[in-house]
Amino acid sequence: MMKRLFILGLVVALVAVLVLPMATMASSSTSVSGHVLASPTVNDVYLTSTTTPSSGSPTASSSSGPIIVDIIGTNFDYPLGADPTPLVATCAGSNITITSVSVVSTTKITATFTVLAATTSGNYDVTVTQGGRTSATSSADYFLVHSYGTVTAPSAISLGLMSVGSTATGNDVSTGSISTNDAIWNMTVQDTKATNPGFMSINGDGTGGILTNAFEISKDSTLGDFVSANTGLSSGTTYVNSGISLPIYVSQQVVSGDAAGSYSITITFTYSAKY
Repeated sequence: MMKRLFILGLVVALVAVLVLPMATMASSSTSVSGHVLASPTVNDVYLTSTTTPSSGSPTASSSSGPIIVDIIGTNFDYPLGADPTPLVATCAGSNITITSVSVVSTTKITATFTVLAATTSGNYDVTVTQGGRTSATSSADYFLVHSYGTVTAPSAISLGLMSVGSTATGNDVSTGSISTNDAIWNMTVQDTKATNPGFMSINGDGTGGILTNAFEISKDSTLGDFVSANTGLSSGTTYVNSGISLPIYVSQQVVSGDAAGSYSITITFTYSAKY
């Protein structure tokens, strides 16, 4: 009798466990989206509303600007900011600043350039950056800074007394100067008169008697590169712009057939722009 009661109680307990209620579960979902922008490119830099390549030309005493340009390319973020990071346009060279940028479309930006007087002539790359995307350098993405140059000729050079059978030489390296924004530039120094160019004459204009040998000039007397003044220095002659004076050396050979007298010649300095 005792054994039967024990088995019945065990069965009741098992039934009670099986009818306990199940726990309830709640859920919610969200949609995640993103916008991937391609890297921007710069294909052309034009003066505003034209197809003329953009350029600036600072002078020795002032800056050039504002210069309004259109930057033409692709993948500029416009207009509602899928990428909220501001778009920035920059130009290589610390002396060129872009003071404002306006995105007109996915293919066009309008920007304002200022070129400081100290800017060296040449082509400067224009770059567009936004949200970690930066345009690559290309052959057409540049802003051109034009050349300028002014030359002050050295003061009068005297050869003193010129003797028959000798070569008189002289130089002036202190008073001539050049102001230019070209890192490398060319200069010719030559006699431009119409009559007997390149020869010293008694009247200074190629008349009244001339010396037999041509007047010679050089940029450096130690290089042995004296040339006749009527040909000028070669177009390939270059000088590094470092605020230097203009060195000029002259030479005149006198032979036995040359008549006595006072001779003179005027030589003209000409700066050649690179851009």
